[in-house]
Amino acid sequence: MELLRTKYLRLLNTIEKEPKRYLYDQISWQERLIILKGQRGTGKTTLILQFIKSTFKELGETLYVSLDDIYFSGHTLSELAEDFVTDGGKYLFIDEAQRYKTWSQELKNIYDFYPGLHIVVTGSSALSFYISSADLGRRSAIYNLPELSFREYLNFTQNVTFKAINLEDILINHEQIAFEINAKIKSIKLFREYLRFGVYPFILNGKDESTPKSNFTSQIIE
Repeated sequence: MELLRTKYLRLLNTIEKEPKRYLYDQISWQERLIILKGQRGTGKTTLILQFIKSTFKELGETLYVSLDDIYFSGHTLSELAEDFVTDGGKYLFIDEAQRYKTWSQELKNIYDFYPGLHIVVTGSSALSFYISSADLGRRSAIYNLPELSFREYLNFTQNVTFKAINLEDILINHEQIAFEINAKIKSIKLFREYLRFGVYPFILNGKDESTPKSNFTSQIIE
């Protein structure tokens, strides 16, 4: 487990606290079991590492692991949880759950047998079936992290802060809202860029033709 901790701390040192995805402030982080679903590249790993870095001054009670780590070819998640709790661990962050065949069954047992342990799990959108089959739904707070909305894209790339606007306000005040937005940015030009480059948070690393294109299933307004 020491090697896992070394990898965790090395990765944590590469993470910046800002900017954060919008979902960060909507998660009830005090829940004992949180399951965060979403497509690859939407920022789930960064989000949970930002929470750790922003919340814990002492990291001894925390551990982040990815279930695609080679460690789990010879060890079980249940063994890790037992060792972690025995060493005084209280906050376990588990990434890439879909990579580990029996994650849902073992997680149910871990939740039941270690009542003092807080767990955050991330994985693909395909986790829904396993959540239901293992009866995790009533034990967990479940969230879905979609692709970047256009608002988030602007906030991430233009050094502006646009707050979410509800549909009722848009219908009533759309002219005033549009005027205020276009006073700060060139919205049509940037919207075209968003459709071409901006659906995933790694747009922060720079625009590239290899960047996956957005599509109209992404949440343009959130």
